[in-house]
Amino acid sequence: MSNLTKEYIYIGKFFHRGDIKLPEELEKKIGKTIDLTARESELGRTKSPIGYAMIAAWETNEKTPKVERSLHSLLDHNRTHGEWFLDPVGDLLDRISDYMSINGFEQVNLSTDTEDQEINVMRRSSEHLSEIKELRKKINLLLLGETFHIIRRHTDFSSSVTIKENGFYCNENGTLYETLNSAFSMPFKNYLIKVKNIDEEILKNDKNVLWDNRNVWSDAKDTEKKSVDFRLLEKNKEILRKVA
Repeated sequence: MSNLTKEYIYIGKFFHRGDIKLPEELEKKIGKTIDLTARESELGRTKSPIGYAMIAAWETNEKTPKVERSLHSLLDHNRTHGEWFLDPVGDLLDRISDYMSINGFEQVNLSTDTEDQEINVMRRSSEHLSEIKELRKKINLLLLGETFHIIRRHTDFSSSVTIKENGFYCNENGTLYETLNSAFSMPFKNYLIKVKNIDEEILKNDKNVLWDNRNVWSDAKDTEKKSVDFRLLEKNKEILRKVA
């Protein structure tokens, strides 16, 4: 490969340069390039407060066209336009990372010391994803007994879930669910069907009707406004300090 131009697959997203947090479920772009820095600059070249940051990239070289087609095909149900894909539950980067790892593609170390501090912040936050992914598997142990609350946008519906040893307890309907996502999403789905009279068949099409458009890991908060992911990282650090 020394005599050939390197090629990359990347994933990136828009962000706000002010204090406004854009929803995680907004589209992310999965594309290819031979120059990561130049491509990021091109996509973020705007005088508006909206910027663009690549959050992960992999060196794929001569296999780049095939890898890009495969990813786009696998994620077609989330495609909105061209190379842009919805991320309704905030796991798009995880899924792509798993695919790349299984197929032997090495992730590129994107700089977190650029002149654009907002981009640096975006990339540093993405570095925690692998750690968070493992901590989520231990949520019933790490956050046992803690309660998180979420308010649905554009509705008067809200719910709270308490983490139990054997599941996730919805305090509004008294039901124990197997996953955190279902504990928040199923009561909301029932609300849309029974109260808002939305056809259940429509809700099955999550590409056109994002009825469950909240990432519970980042949007559900405790009484101190801390997200589930933040509490997982915080709790894990507490345990590590005690062991040290």
